[in-house]
Amino acid sequence: MTKQIIKLAIVGLLAIGFSGCATEYKTLKVGTINSSKKTITLPSLGNAMFDIKSVLIQNGWKIKVGNAELEETGINNKRVNVNTKVKFDTEYRLNMTTTTRRSEIRGFNLTVVNNKTNEEVINMLGKVNHPAEYQAEDIAKRLIKALNEVEK
Repeated sequence: MTKQIIKLAIVGLLAIGFSGCATEYKTLKVGTINSSKKTITLPSLGNAMFDIKSVLIQNGWKIKVGNAELEETGINNKRVNVNTKVKFDTEYRLNMTTTTRRSEIRGFNLTVVNNKTNEEVINMLGKVNHPAEYQAEDIAKRLIKALNEVEK
């Protein structure tokens, strides 16, 4: 009888522990991708970047690594009036933040922005319910699926 109670207790604890392990993805699609202009600027490093770069290349995207090149324009008369902005030579850019714990991705926010209009095309959010983690490969697959869905 005692062994049965212990087994039931262990099964109950495992069930409670695993019930909160699900990862949650949210995707907001608010723009379109021009299929003839599939060029994107990405961070050179970061959690999931290798997988994201790989899946983008496999799906016909040309990728460039982001830099801090600035473009300055302005007029120099009585007062100097200069406008400075980051210069992109790709149609889109991707930014991503992650929350990690012991190198595991515990949460993330990813955005794809049109560089010409500064309009957001896609925003993906991953919130984790302890103790699950996000897999970089899964994030990349979900990103390409969302990009394909808004491609024109």
